[in-house]
Amino acid sequence: MLALAVMGGVLSYGGGLVLVEDDFSTTSIHIDNRFNLWDIDRNWWVRRNAAWSISGEQLTNPALVATDEEVTHRMDSVTSTDASRTKITVSFDYSVGAGTTLYYFAHLFTGTASSLSGRFTAQNGSFYQDFGGAFSGPEYRLQDGGAISGSPANALASFAGGTSGAFAQTFDISGFGGGGFCLTNVTYILNSFTSNHDTTGGVISIDNLHVATPPLGMVFVVK
Repeated sequence: MLALAVMGGVLSYGGGLVLVEDDFSTTSIHIDNRFNLWDIDRNWWVRRNAAWSISGEQLTNPALVATDEEVTHRMDSVTSTDASRTKITVSFDYSVGAGTTLYYFAHLFTGTASSLSGRFTAQNGSFYQDFGGAFSGPEYRLQDGGAISGSPANALASFAGGTSGAFAQTFDISGFGGGGFCLTNVTYILNSFTSNHDTTGGVISIDNLHVATPPLGMVFVVK
C-alpha cells in the first residue's frame, strides 16, 4: 500500500488484491472422473473427457467431438480480512472458432467442505451443479448473487463463434446474502469454462485469466 503524508493525516492508496492469476505458463491439466476436494489450490484445471489442454501458454479446446463440450474447472481458496473489498473484477483474453459458443462461469463459496464430488459429463454448454450444498455456507453466482447454476442461461458470459477479444467486467458483491457481504465472507472461488459446438473444429483458446478486487483508491487517514 502506498502512503503519502499530508497535514493532519495520511493519504493511503489501496491496491487491488489478486485472487486468481493464470497466464497458463505454469498451469497444468488434471484428468479425473470427478472434481474432488484435493483439486483446490493445485494450480490446475480439471477435466474428464473434453480435450481441454494447455498449448502455447493458452487453455485450448479443439471442439471436434461432443464430449469436448464438457466443463473444465479451477478452484482456489480466498483469504482476506479486509471488509472494504466488495467488488471483484474478472478479465481474460479469448478466441472462439466458427461453430462454437464458449461459456464462462464464476461462483463464490462460503464456509468449508468435508467432501466434494463434481461430475463432468454434462454437455451443450452446461455442467452438473454438484458443488451446490457441498459447503457449510451459501454459494453465489458472481454476476448476480443467485444460486449456483451450471446452466448456460446462467453463465457469467458467453462468446459466439468467430469472435475474439478481451473480456473484463467488475461485479459488486456487497448485496449478496441480503447485504453486508464482502470478500472476508468468501472462502473459495470456482472458475469454469464449457462450450456448445457443431463438432467442426471451432477451436477455443483462453489466456491471461485475472480475478482480483479493484484498487480501493485514495483514503485519508487522520493521525
